[in-house]
Amino acid sequence: MDTQSKLELHYYLEGGVHSMDAFGKNSAEAELLKIFHEVSVQLDLDLSLELEALEQAGLKEFIKVLSKKKSRRKMWTVLAFLGGILTTVVTNVASDYLSKDHEFEELQKEELRLHIQKLKRDRTRNLTKTGRP
Repeated sequence: MDTQSKLELHYYLEGGVHSMDAFGKNSAEAELLKIFHEVSVQLDLDLSLELEALEQAGLKEFIKVLSKKKSRRKMWTVLAFLGGILTTVVTNVASDYLSKDHEFEELQKEELRLHIQKLKRDRTRNLTKTGRP
């Protein structure tokens, strides 16, 4: 049976500020995900982390792009360029995800796990037979 727990991330902003540095936020969340991953590996837990939408129709984050007045024209060019790249990347990732056979991949992973377990058992038996620790 799957169990669910929720962790709410709430960034408290001081001094009437209503925005935060995107790289700082991303870095903090990346570190948190690394911790979850390492704990799940060390404790042999099968964890899955997902973001939950607050509303129907998807997840929303607003990224405010700030620039100096003198570089505003360059900024729009860069944003258009990045938007094109991002659209391509998202399309490719979604297409790859939808075209994968997830059941087959899970079966391959399970087969590999079982093979590793068998190798460990065989190694333990061989060490016991030879009398080596």
